[in-house]
Amino acid sequence: MEENNLFVREDRTNPFAEFPKELEYYFRNIWTNNADQMSFLYSGTGALKTDFTRTGKRTFLGLLNDGRNSVQRYFLNNFFDGNNQTCFDLMLNKYVPK
Repeated sequence: MEENNLFVREDRTNPFAEFPKELEYYFRNIWTNNADQMSFLYSGTGALKTDFTRTGKRTFLGLLNDGRNSVQRYFLNNFFDGNNQTCFDLMLNKYVPK
């Protein structure tokens, strides 16, 4: 059986040793994709600061993307979220139409 070096650490005694680069790359991408999906479900836009989560560095393009997402969130929250909340309240029997 072939040993996969992706999950093998050089220093097994240090719990804070760095992950192998390839494993960290995959973990960061999976974590960032999950953050985007959860954010879409909750707020209707992608997650903020995904450039930092994915690469470990803040970029100008990431800053612009965060600004766009923030403006979209403001617009969605102020003009469309009330209807969504009413639908949730209706499903949870917290709102009874007259």
